[in-house]
Amino acid sequence: MSRNIDHHKPYELGRVVALSSTSAYMFRVVFREEALTAKGVLARCLECFSKADAPVLSLHVSWSDRSRDLWAFIVAGVRDPATAKRVADCLGQVSMVESVDYTPPVSNGVAADPWGYPPLLGGERAIILRGEALRNFLVSGWSQLGTGFGSILYYTFFEAGASLYRDFYSKLLKDRRGVAVLAERAFTLMGYGVLKILEWDDGSFVARVYDNFECQALKEIEEAESMMIRGLLAGMVAASWGQSIKGVLPEETKCIKRGDPYCEFVIRRR
Repeated sequence: MSRNIDHHKPYELGRVVALSSTSAYMFRVVFREEALTAKGVLARCLECFSKADAPVLSLHVSWSDRSRDLWAFIVAGVRDPATAKRVADCLGQVSMVESVDYTPPVSNGVAADPWGYPPLLGGERAIILRGEALRNFLVSGWSQLGTGFGSILYYTFFEAGASLYRDFYSKLLKDRRGVAVLAERAFTLMGYGVLKILEWDDGSFVARVYDNFECQALKEIEEAESMMIRGLLAGMVAASWGQSIKGVLPEETKCIKRGDPYCEFVIRRR
């Protein structure tokens, strides 16, 4: 892994927990909307776990500006059902808490979230795939359809990238530098790789992708190229320029499949 991405850490989504040494109970704490900006509400909730000698193993707070839903998903090591009820009763007494639910492990050491649906990214529904499923999709497509599959990937992900820019990035931020930072972080959070945008002006775009998932998956297929990532970036850039798919010329100038330390994408106006 390149030194450019050493500061990143693998992030467990946390909706499924497998800890064989712990009885992992899951708690859902629903708050009133004003708790979002109130001080000390979450700290008082966590005190309920400390009082019950139940270590908190995972904590995630979700807020949807569209639905106005605010809730916390907490996984804790709880000894038995009586302790879980005691924690839930304590949570229910915290100011600005509307309701509390909890569920025991599915089996010893394994727990799964029964409440969080649908998953959202930037307010829009997200579909989560394990890497192996996407890898098999890419390898099977290239193996059976060849370069035609690459074209399908490019056109499909071009539209996805254009939509990301129009409906997400440009609505949150107006300056291009801010959009670039948000795009880098969103791309990385989605697991495609670590994106670093080097240049983005009115006529050219240059970016590097470290640990490119697509190229790693296709390393054994000689003719395969990074068409999914290329399309995603080209669509985003084209939308920022007000161009259609025919208005940009994307090129992958470096690639980890060729022994380079990263994949580099250059996109220019035609």
